[in-house]
Order: sequence, then C-alpha cells, then structure tokens
Amino acid sequence: MVPSAFVRVDALPITANGKLDRAALPVPDLTAVSENHVAPRTEQEAALAALWAEVLGVPRVGVHDNFFELGGHSLQAAQLASRLRGMAGREVSLSDVFKASTLEDMARALQRDDIGASVTPLVLRPRAVPVAWSQVEVPFPQDSTLVSLFEAQVGRSPEAVALESVEETLSYGAFNAKASRIAHALRVLGVGPDVRVGLYLERSVDLVAGAVGILKAGGAYVPLDPSYPPARIAYMLEDSGAPVVLTHSALRDSLPDHAGRILCLDRDEDLPATVPAEACLPAPSPSDLAYVIYTSGSTGRP
Repeated sequence: MVPSAFVRVDALPITANGKLDRAALPVPDLTAVSENHVAPRTEQEAALAALWAEVLGVPRVGVHDNFFELGGHSLQAAQLASRLRGMAGREVSLSDVFKASTLEDMARALQRDDIGASVTPLVLRPRAVPVAWSQVEVPFPQDSTLVSLFEAQVGRSPEAVALESVEETLSYGAFNAKASRIAHALRVLGVGPDVRVGLYLERSVDLVAGAVGILKAGGAYVPLDPSYPPARIAYMLEDSGAPVVLTHSALRDSLPDHAGRILCLDRDEDLPATVPAEACLPAPSPSDLAYVIYTSGSTGRP
C-alpha cells in the first residue's frame, strides 16, 4: 500500500539499546491528505469513524479512508477488532479488518453481517461459587500435571458435567473417554513428549477435547485459528514442525498443504472406537512441553 504521508528526517532517533525510538518520530501532518474527505453519512458510519479516530489518534475519519493508510498497524488492528466485538456483538478477527479496510466497506459488512461469526459459547461448570476468601493455604503438588489433576477429578465425579456447549453436554467420564481416544490415535502416529500437534478447529467441544487429548499423549498443542490467512497458517505449520494436525472435515480443504498427517475428530474412522482398559498411556512429565503459542507478528513473522 502507498503511505498517505511522508516525513523527512535527518536521522532516525535511536534508543539507548540501539533500537528505533518510535515515540520520538515526528507525527505526520494529515490535515492536507483528505482533500476528498467525505464525512460519515449514517449513525453507524459516525460510530465507526469515532472508534477509528480514537484507535488511530487522528482528528477525523472519512468514509473512504483506509485504516492502514491512516497509519494503522497490526497491533492497532487487533485493538480495533476487539472494540468491534463489543460494538457488533460478533466475533471479529484480524482478517475481517484487513478485508474491510475502508470505513465504508466495514460499515457495509457490519450491516450485512459479513464480518465475523456468531460465537459458540462454551461453559465450564464450576463445582462451587466462592463467596469469601477461606484463608486456607494448600501447597500445590509440584509433580502434578494438568492431565493427572483432570483424571483425578474424573475419578471423583465421573457423572458430573465437565463441558457444555450449545450442541452437547459431556460428563467428566464421557469427556475423558473422548480425549483418551484422541490420545491413543496420536500415540499410534508417534506423538510423545515435546512433539507438537496442530489444533485447527473452531470453538467447540472438540477444540477442548483435542487439547486435552494431545496433552494425554504427551505432546504439545499448537493452536491454529481457521480465520488466519492461509500464508500465516502455512508458516506456523512449517515452523512448528507439527507432524499431525487435528481438525474437522469441513475445515480440511482450507488447511494449507503440509507434510504432516491430518486427523478429523468428527470422523469415527480416524479415531479408535474404544480404548482397551489395559492400554495405559505413559504419564506426561511436568517438564514436558505443553503448548506453543505464536504472537501477532507485529515485528515481522509470527
């Protein structure tokens, strides 16, 4: 994209650590940029213009202005997406901001519900609601893992509700059986301690079961948001070296090509029907890698 303004400086300001001091850079004069400025025409455009102006720190925004040509960067785009979730009541992603980068396009997309998707709520049901501090300190077992603590809870209350979504409700026993099926399928494919496994799923029960199943197998999960651009997903898969990716059949075709195996959690043939009682999984160690998270990539690659 072409910058909307240029500022000439004799030398770039440098911090004591030898990095670019962005705070010391001169602010470009954007007053003469919008000769074709068109003011907001509707209440929605006016609300969006006010939000853009606040996020970008500019005096005014027209309907034809481009968020990134006004100086917006990826961190500000993430802030805008977060603020839009509250305004639109929908799950707005970074890719939505890139696709509808002008104020007019964004207003039109919001009007047509083209931005974001309805969020599937997940509810983890607590055992009790604390009303006051108990003033009791209990030492945390340092040798425990998330898997061991979860399985201990399964043993205590297998019929209690563990996870609930719009589509289904699972008890601790049923959820543990689902996660164990995933874990055994991963072990057959060679997943063990410190082996990274991609998790390419929308918000669902399978997203949580997949993460627990990966940990049960001893591996580390790598979250891959399906709303990310394909190039970003491809880079994360290559960089993480994940030999296996968990996904759903509807998402499989959108997954970039990679050398690893793909398991669809909604396909029974991809998972063992049952797990034999004697087929015990080796217990993960507290020192094993649990997950790998990629940052926004505001300084370059994620």
